[in-house]
Amino acid sequence: MFLVCALSTAWVTDVNEAQRIFGMNMKDYKTYQKDMERQAKMQENFNKAIEATIPLQEKFSQFMAEFAIFVQPIADAVGFVLEGMTSLMASMSEGTKGFVGLVAAGTLLYTAFTGLGAAMPVLGAGAAVFKELIILINII
Repeated sequence: MFLVCALSTAWVTDVNEAQRIFGMNMKDYKTYQKDMERQAKMQENFNKAIEATIPLQEKFSQFMAEFAIFVQPIADAVGFVLEGMTSLMASMSEGTKGFVGLVAAGTLLYTAFTGLGAAMPVLGAGAAVFKELIILINII
């Protein structure tokens, strides 16, 4: 047992592991040693791969910071448009909302069955009709 304890304090940190190694024959020990070397080599290769990705991660972080600066005005504009649409929808009556929903559903169905490229003129015309409809509702 003294030899096991000495072995465990010398280079093996676990007494159970020391007992297992001490109980091996030379062939088992050599196999164990090769497995440990192979595991150490795999860990070393893994560490090298992780280190190789660090510059890529830094570049990606820089790109995202620049992209956020670029996108901020676009996000502000989209937020402004959405706030306008929300206030517009809040000012409509239930009947008008239903009509707008019906037109939107029809446009979506048309887009689904004919393709987005063919539906672009319809979307533009639908927007013009929607604008005129709102003007007409406000007059009435």
